[in-house]
Amino acid sequence: MRFVIVMILALLISCGGQSNEQSAEEKIDLSGRRVDILGSIPADRLDVWKKLQADCQKQTGVALILHQAEEPMQVLEGQLADDILPDLLLLRIPDDLDYLDEFLRSDLVIPLQEWLGEQWLEDRYSFQLRQALSVEGVMVAAWLWPRVNAVGWYRPARFEEEGFWVPASSAELFDLQAAIVNDVRGMSFAAPDLSTFLSEPDSGWVYIQDVYADGLAAGNETEMEDEMEDEQAGEENNPLDEIALFPMPPQDAFDIGVHGLAIAAMTDRPEVRAVVKWLIAPERGAEWETVQTAGKMDEFVRQRHAEFLQTLDFRDK
Repeated sequence: MRFVIVMILALLISCGGQSNEQSAEEKIDLSGRRVDILGSIPADRLDVWKKLQADCQKQTGVALILHQAEEPMQVLEGQLADDILPDLLLLRIPDDLDYLDEFLRSDLVIPLQEWLGEQWLEDRYSFQLRQALSVEGVMVAAWLWPRVNAVGWYRPARFEEEGFWVPASSAELFDLQAAIVNDVRGMSFAAPDLSTFLSEPDSGWVYIQDVYADGLAAGNETEMEDEMEDEQAGEENNPLDEIALFPMPPQDAFDIGVHGLAIAAMTDRPEVRAVVKWLIAPERGAEWETVQTAGKMDEFVRQRHAEFLQTLDFRDK
C-alpha cells in the first residue's frame, strides 16, 4: 500500500513539475524583442515575407529583422571573422547544401531535435524532406518553403495504351524516353542533363528537349495550357482532366528532388525558439504559395506539388 502511495505522489510531483515548467515558458513576454535573420528572399516573395514579419510580431511580440544579402554565405564569413552571429540563417536549397556539414561540425547551428523533438519533426516533414537537411541523422535546418524541383506531365490513358510507365528513378526516366523514341512515331532523342531536370524559378515545370509523345513534353505550363486550349477550343471538357503529373526523378549527381528556402538557428534564446516554431508551422508554409497564378495550369501544378511533398520520396531507389 505504501509503495502505491509513494508511486502516486511521485507521479503527481512529476506531472506538476512538467506543467509548471511549460507554464513558465509560455508566460515569457517576448514583446519588444528582435531576431536578426541573414539571408536572401526571392524578389517575388518579398511581399509574402513582409506579411509574415507583421504577423509574427503581432502574434509573438518578436520583430523579425531581415538582413537581405545576395550572397549570404559571404556575408556570414565576414561576420564570423568579427565574432558576430545572426540569430537565424536562411539557406537556399540546393545551393547551400554543402554548408550543412560544416555548420554542424563547427557547432555553428543548433540541431532542431533539441528544440522540437523527433516526433514533431516527423509529423511536420516527410522522410525525404528531413533527410535533405540532415547530416548523419541530425536535422541541421528546417524547411520554410520546400518545392518540387520539376514535374513531368502525361496523359494516363495514352500511357496505358502504349505500355509506358511513370518513372520512379532517373534510370527509369531514361528507359521511358528511349521507349518513346523507339516508338513507330520516330521522334528524335537527346538524353537530358542536369539542367533539363530543373525548373525555372517558381514555374514548377521541367524542360526536356526533343522529347514529346502525347504526354511527356518540353515547355512550361503556360505554353502547355495554350496548346491544350488550342486543341480543345470550343469544347466543354477541362483539359486538366486528361493529364497527370509526376515529380522528375533526380540524377545521381544531384540526389535531391526539392528546392526552396530553409532556416538554421545559430543562437539560442527564447525569442529565437519562438520565431523558429512560428515560421515553420504548417500554416506558414501555405502562405509562400499565395501568389497570383497565371492560369489553371499554374494552380494545378501547385496543388500537385503539395501532394508530392507530403507523399513521395524523390530520391532514386
